[in-house]
Amino acid sequence: MKKLTILLVFIVLFVSCSKNDDDYIIWDFFNPSVEFVVVDADGNDLLNPYSDKNIISNWITLKHNGITYEYGPSSKATMPKMLGIRLEYSKSIGKWVLAFGEFAPDTNTNIDQEFIIDWGDGTKDNIKFDLYTTWKNNEPTVHKKIWLNDELYSEESFLVKLEKEPEESGIKAVSTDHYTLPEDFSWVDLEADVLHVFRNV
Repeated sequence: MKKLTILLVFIVLFVSCSKNDDDYIIWDFFNPSVEFVVVDADGNDLLNPYSDKNIISNWITLKHNGITYEYGPSSKATMPKMLGIRLEYSKSIGKWVLAFGEFAPDTNTNIDQEFIIDWGDGTKDNIKFDLYTTWKNNEPTVHKKIWLNDELYSEESFLVKLEKEPEESGIKAVSTDHYTLPEDFSWVDLEADVLHVFRNV
């Protein structure tokens, strides 16, 4: 009888401890960002800052909840913000990504979120997403959906892959086929004048 009593007390204490442990579970959620991968038709990474084909020299802007976020030449050296545009290298996919975020899934405020990204080349993309959590038996389930230009893009990842044609950059040579150059024209003088202008911009 004494052994049975001890066993019952042990079971009660075990159940109580287990229940109390469940009450104090702390859940850590991964706060994702919406990320863009931009490539050309040949698969070249157009966000690579070390490539002469990159588009990050464009003045890229993003509008969300009435606020305009900018990613341009003046922001390359700034520290990432909790809600801002960041250029990051993704080791998992081996490409550079333009990220906007972060968003917390446990607040349930990120439903019907929408923003428009202007790529600075005359093209824009409309993004809508849901990010929220539901609970069942004290277990969370994170739900995410993202739409690209009003079409459902993914229910698993916030990584959006786009294909674009980069604009040609740099100084283009002027054709002289339809022009008559003066007799005293000097390419050396022209080059010196051009360098003088750029040094004083």
